[in-house]
Amino acid sequence: MKNTITIITIMLFSINLSFSQQNLITELIGEKYTYKDFNLKSNAELMIVGRAYKVAMGSVPYEYKHYTFNTYGNLISEITSKNKSTINKEKEKTFTYDSNNRLKRINVMEKSILTEQYFINYNEKNQLANIIYRETNTTTKLIYKIDWNKDKAVKYLLTDENGTVLYESFKHEYDKNNNLIRYNFNEEGDLGNSVNSYNEVGLKTSEAHSYTNDASYNFKINYTYNKAYDMLTKSEDDLTIDYEYKTFDTHNNWTEMWYNEYSSSYRTYRTITYFE
Repeated sequence: MKNTITIITIMLFSINLSFSQQNLITELIGEKYTYKDFNLKSNAELMIVGRAYKVAMGSVPYEYKHYTFNTYGNLISEITSKNKSTINKEKEKTFTYDSNNRLKRINVMEKSILTEQYFINYNEKNQLANIIYRETNTTTKLIYKIDWNKDKAVKYLLTDENGTVLYESFKHEYDKNNNLIRYNFNEEGDLGNSVNSYNEVGLKTSEAHSYTNDASYNFKINYTYNKAYDMLTKSEDDLTIDYEYKTFDTHNNWTEMWYNEYSSSYRTYRTITYFE
């Protein structure tokens, strides 16, 4: 990654899944907020995710996340803690929707203090118009703006609190399923292009990002999936993360998964409660 702005903008342009409004918001700000984002096969009421380091005699838990959904399948809260209890919250995110079930605001709290906010706005055609991000204890503000031509986004613009353009995309190209397959970008004067490919259900199988002025920043990521469309591998350059799914529930949602990341191994397990 080139710098902090690149990390933001890689999320900005990693569009997948037929370019729906929900998917676009998710990729713009890197936040999952529907049960489908977690590849759940049916709407869940509560999902508890535990993460642990793999050790010789088993695993050592280090983080828990509690996800609460509404009956529409949208996430309403995400709580991070060091144990299964939500009393001592490390971090909490709350998600607010309007009467049309559209995501309108995300509040991020750390140790019960509001630290970040996202405000999501739509145009008269119910298309995503902009997302405003702000940090509550600084003057930092980022604005993601989207320009549309009918049902296709033709330009993205990322500016800071002073109106300085940090990132701009143009010459968007789409496949027959309305997936974004190619675009050019200008990152603070550094030109480049990105190329994406997708599988039969619109999941991204590869993304390649190339910079004109300095090829050392170029990178490509490949993804593979199993028959249930859970990710099997993620490869970047000579590094590969392998995901191994151990157990499943009656809805065919995985409940235990192991993965190796570089020199360490991790275990992730989920407990899912469904609406009756």
